Amino acid sequence: MGRSLSRAVIGSVLAFGFVLHAPLIAGAAATKKPVPAVADACQIVTQAAAAEFLGTPVAQSGSGSSCDYAGNGGIAAVTVRVRTLSGPDVAFTKKQIKSAKNATALKLGDAASEAITPGGGGGIQVLKGKVLLDVSARKSDASGQQVVALDPTAFATFARAAFGRLYAKSSSGSSSSSASSSSATPLDPCQVVTPEEVAIVLGGTVTATPAGSQDCDFRSNAGKTLRVTVATGKPRYETDAKHFTGTHVSGLGDVAFLAQPNGLVGFLKGQHVVEMQTSSALVSQDDVNALEDLARKAAARA
Repeated sequence: MGRSLSRAVIGSVLAFGFVLHAPLIAGAAATKKPVPAVADACQIVTQAAAAEFLGTPVAQSGSGSSCDYAGNGGIAAVTVRVRTLSGPDVAFTKKQIKSAKNATALKLGDAASEAITPGGGGGIQVLKGKVLLDVSARKSDASGQQVVALDPTAFATFARAAFGRLYAKSSSGSSSSSASSSSATPLDPCQVVTPEEVAIVLGGTVTATPAGSQDCDFRSNAGKTLRVTVATGKPRYETDAKHFTGTHVSGLGDVAFLAQPNGLVGFLKGQHVVEMQTSSALVSQDDVNALEDLARKAAARA
């Protein structure tokens, strides 16, 4: 077989041409079990962030180490993968990223590169320590019918924000975290507000469904949704407030922001971060007031 086959090799290839690294063992040996990810991929790139970047509403699927967003019938898409590599794979992956053909180097992590394919898609990989982040995307035109070329600068900015979230999450979970952060009692995202309270925002009859330990989806029979996300740590709050260029909201938690075009409100209270995002933009002031009032009810329970 040769010595090279005993090393990890590049595995999966996205439909729009960017390579993801998946460790494989050649021959009769079984594939290595995936190493658990350090964070939820759907929190590293949120639904709101994907929709903002693509310029169209998106549907979300996946959780844990893998998250996918699709809009305009799947023509527009963002894919996020995050995982922790085993020791031997770190050096190999770092070398592969740095030597990737037709890739532009980025100053992120220990090694990073960006590749834009002729067909309009692209991908960015960032390795920091043992953590590998893959972000891939393709955009559609205004009609939602054709794939258009990615702007390399805009895509790099998008990936930097994702890396910032990952870094904040990794830092908040490390041994260097403050005592107040590590001792914060976790919030239940399905308990900080009630379906009846959410119904004031969405209309109709609302049901709540857990979507992992940090998220809860509230769905109305009127066809609208609201996602509640809970996290801990001021770095997480500051990263999101900056990414969404939110406006300050007074009288909500210790500090709060509103991103009206994204239908998103978030606040920090102590070490608790709570974010609420509707499935559509906040069009009127009444919409804004209703979401802020809902967030204040959550803050009272945080």
